[in-house]
Amino acid sequence: MATRPFGVPAADVLRAQGNLVAALERYRAALAIAQHETKADPENTQWQYNLGINNERIGDILVAQGDLDAALHYYRATNDIISRLAKDDPRNAEWQHDHSVSLEKVGTVLEEQGDLPAALESFQASLVIRERLANANPGNIEWQRRLALSYCVTATLLETLGERQGALDGFRKGREIIRSLTELVSPDEALQKGLEWVDAQISRLCVSMEKARLSLGGTRAEE
Repeated sequence: MATRPFGVPAADVLRAQGNLVAALERYRAALAIAQHETKADPENTQWQYNLGINNERIGDILVAQGDLDAALHYYRATNDIISRLAKDDPRNAEWQHDHSVSLEKVGTVLEEQGDLPAALESFQASLVIRERLANANPGNIEWQRRLALSYCVTATLLETLGERQGALDGFRKGREIIRSLTELVSPDEALQKGLEWVDAQISRLCVSMEKARLSLGGTRAEE
């Protein structure tokens, strides 16, 4: 939705200026208004959306301040709201996209906290939504970018968890999207750097997997 909740634009300015304390105060004031509005009219989807946005903005500030536990609380509140909206209106692509973003933010905090399995679950749920959006809207370059990013983020975590083949598959899918985008959006330094980065991950992972395979073969031969 294009409409932003009351108080958020001013808070966004304060945030951009680096005044996180004042921005947080404004976001919390806007959140109180949004909570009052949704209680008065719980069927108003715009007000529900506003409530979700306020929770998300507060979570962003808390992450910047290093309060991950509190940030996770607000991100989950956002995800609860946006997921309901997205479920009630599956044709609303923006709400589907927002749902993927809220899942990604939950996953990022969980990863920072060291809960990698839960983080992976959140990232993968976000990835599923982005695959669906990107497939339905192949001309939307931003959604293609975000899908590529999701593949790479998920692949990185899979590798950390020891699932190297899954990681390699994810990196390769991300690479294919990035490569396609470099042909559509040229020149683009960020895309080119992204392509170089994912190529390096694929190469490194292939070498690592081959070494592991040879080492396992040698061990079996000795037995």
